[in-house]
Amino acid sequence: MAGFSEQQWQAINTKLSQNPKRYGCPIRRNDSVVIGSFNALKLGKDGDNKKRWNFLKRFVSRCDLLAIQEVMDDLSGIRRLKKMLGSSFELIVSDTTGAIPGARGLRERLAFLYRPDRIELKELTSDITYDRSVVISKLKQDIKIWKKFFKDLDDTNKQRAQQGKDKLGLSDVEHPKFLTFIRNPHCASFSIKGRGGASSVGFLAINAHLLYGQSEEERTREFYALLEWLVRRAKQSKRMYYKNIILMGDLNMEFDSPDSRYSDIVKLLIELNSNLLTGQSAARVNFPFLNVHPDQTSLFNTNARKDKTFDHVAFFIDKNETGLPFDSQNQQAGQGGLNDYDFGVFDFPELFAQTIHGKNFFQLNKTQIKSIYSKSKADVSDHMPIWVRIPIPGS
Repeated sequence: MAGFSEQQWQAINTKLSQNPKRYGCPIRRNDSVVIGSFNALKLGKDGDNKKRWNFLKRFVSRCDLLAIQEVMDDLSGIRRLKKMLGSSFELIVSDTTGAIPGARGLRERLAFLYRPDRIELKELTSDITYDRSVVISKLKQDIKIWKKFFKDLDDTNKQRAQQGKDKLGLSDVEHPKFLTFIRNPHCASFSIKGRGGASSVGFLAINAHLLYGQSEEERTREFYALLEWLVRRAKQSKRMYYKNIILMGDLNMEFDSPDSRYSDIVKLLIELNSNLLTGQSAARVNFPFLNVHPDQTSLFNTNARKDKTFDHVAFFIDKNETGLPFDSQNQQAGQGGLNDYDFGVFDFPELFAQTIHGKNFFQLNKTQIKSIYSKSKADVSDHMPIWVRIPIPGS
């Protein structure tokens, strides 16, 4: 479906300029940094939709560090965005992940855009993987389940062949157990530069785009596997390059009840025999977007349909760190000074609904919602950008 007309884009940008805060678009401030995450939906080759690129720039330019998912193998798009941002931004990207070169599948890169005058890139960059011995051990442990899986797939494909249908591939069916990530999360080390002699705040940023898969159960397994990796690594803080970890990305998280989301994560941490949440030497874990912001009545949704919370920025914070937000601060987010801790979502579907139809998104009828979603997907993305504001040390 076609995106917004030039006249509609002009109206959209005018309304956004009048009150960016109303739609959750963060304001750049001298004494705080904005860290964000955005699934940019197949951000690939240079396109002719200048309005889309200008709109993307309006958000990205307000961030000091942004993790971007679904950057395509063709880097001309992300390079165009960097060029539009000017010399104040730098870019690092992973190689393709999600499928081997030439094979079927959505191969994508994971990227970080950052402002080196405020966020310093350090030496460590890497991927998160499970080594071969772990994968083999998992196969051995569940070999009966996998044998049945392949037999059922073969039987299904024989039936499909008899019916003249194409065979199902391994990416078309639900896998019974977790083996390794569909796309390896990408890591880079950064620090928020301190001022006036204050120490910088160092952290390992993890850019992740987890499996959506065929079912809620399948995608939850991959999220739990990543969480387990983070817990185990955080317990080895003496060996870590930085003791703080910030997880950023499209986690495709789903739970039976929004109220149980955080408790489910805490329960998993306890099951992993972690000391992250207990004891005097405990690190702290904070998933802000699993908490209701003080200015909201419900959790932020992050997809363009506004019914799921797929995207997250989460903190695994060393016990001695004072520069990153603990979970106890979520209840006061955005209630202090302009540069104090806050978090939010750039709600562009709401902006589009109010501009085009003069109504709030949830006041639209089904046809109007479908149209706004389709145009959002065509011109911007099917995910909304999320962000966290953190005070600069020494400001």
